Amino acid sequence: MSYNEKLGRSIPEGWHVASIVNNPLTDVITPGVDLFKTKTYYATADVNGIDIGMGSSVDYETRESRANMQPGLHTVWFAKMKNSVKHLFLGHSMKRVIDDSILSTGFMGLQCKKVAFEYISAFIDGPYFERAKDQYANGATQQAVGNAELESVYLVIPDDETLARFHNLTRGLVESIGETIIENKKLVELRDWLLPMLMNGQASVEAMQPNYRLSYRSNAHQRNVSFLKTGIRRQTGNGQKRRLRKPQTKVVFAFVNKAACDDSFSHRSRISFLNCGNVRR
Repeated sequence: MSYNEKLGRSIPEGWHVASIVNNPLTDVITPGVDLFKTKTYYATADVNGIDIGMGSSVDYETRESRANMQPGLHTVWFAKMKNSVKHLFLGHSMKRVIDDSILSTGFMGLQCKKVAFEYISAFIDGPYFERAKDQYANGATQQAVGNAELESVYLVIPDDETLARFHNLTRGLVESIGETIIENKKLVELRDWLLPMLMNGQASVEAMQPNYRLSYRSNAHQRNVSFLKTGIRRQTGNGQKRRLRKPQTKVVFAFVNKAACDDSFSHRSRISFLNCGNVRR
């Protein structure tokens, strides 16, 4: 162990200390976005902790000036405002956000080396970073940090072997967190689509059970669509009988493709939750 004056404590031999914005593991992302037609814009208000809200649809020409940060693979983002805990960790599982969105300049982004992505994510998500960020934030009306202030936020840089071991041990966990965030976002979008129909009587819930299927029905047609852990299962009212392979014991939520809601289902159609065990339809 060796004593480090910046931290005021000892660190392992071969490790060193650098600022979060000036170190060999990351580069600060500068403003600017690639040309696009339509994307989802996420302001800092659309992120709560690590959860992502709905955002707003924008196009390249008419977007507001703050919609000017380009997300990328292995990037870590945090809100610059004081007392604002908003983090984005964009790995492979967050490809939907990377490809289809732009971010506010209220975020600061760090482009990480692949092997350092999980380590930087853990550092930003830890309690020390937010305390240090709030300590150095300044401003007359809205207190925030910039590159100059973040020079005083120190990061311990481990040796290459330790960093690689941390990467190998934690990358699966970080990807699982990203998958859960995306799954939750899809469920929120589905809720916001279904809730108005339930409230105005276009939809009804029947026979609520742990294993269920969401279906559209009309006098002339019947079409069932299920979103299960195993994917999307579609059955049409053409007289065919199909046996489900096995009871679905773990259902995330039911999903109906909005493209299936054509004119034939607009008249006196309803939504019902049906048992999805070993049944024939």
